[in-house]
Amino acid sequence: MNLEKIAAPGSAKSKMIYHEDPNKLHIGTLEKHAYFIPFDREQDPFASREESDHFELLNGEWGFRYFESVIDLEDDFTAIIPNNTIPVPANWQLHGYDKPQYTNIAYPITFDPPYVPDENPVGIYSREYEYTPDGRDRILVFEGVDSCMYLLKLPTPQRCVEP
Repeated sequence: MNLEKIAAPGSAKSKMIYHEDPNKLHIGTLEKHAYFIPFDREQDPFASREESDHFELLNGEWGFRYFESVIDLEDDFTAIIPNNTIPVPANWQLHGYDKPQYTNIAYPITFDPPYVPDENPVGIYSREYEYTPDGRDRILVFEGVDSCMYLLKLPTPQRCVEP
């Protein structure tokens, strides 16, 4: 489905244009490269990656909102306030949303690559992340994304500080 046709012009939803275009994979990502976690000289480079001072795991409870179809997704989904939380990593089908798809002979959804069925479920995940700039680059890695993902960096919200 061409979401530009059903979404408000210029809205976040109208910019979801890559999921049915096999020539537009990995927009805004790094080039392919070796995967490694750096360790400081004082650290054991053979230790688990979680022990590196340069590794931060973002697993945990994330804000979550589920939609049965991309058609139901609000135009400005960046303003959606999550109404639930979900553990990350996890499969939403194992936490009460949608249903698991098991098959051994028949594909459970319409197979018409590269087109995605309109009734394809959508999950909006949200998580606040703050860091103190230290001159180092940050690389955000999603190891368990299945299918398609749009990642948005939202402007830093203004915080009210009481005197």
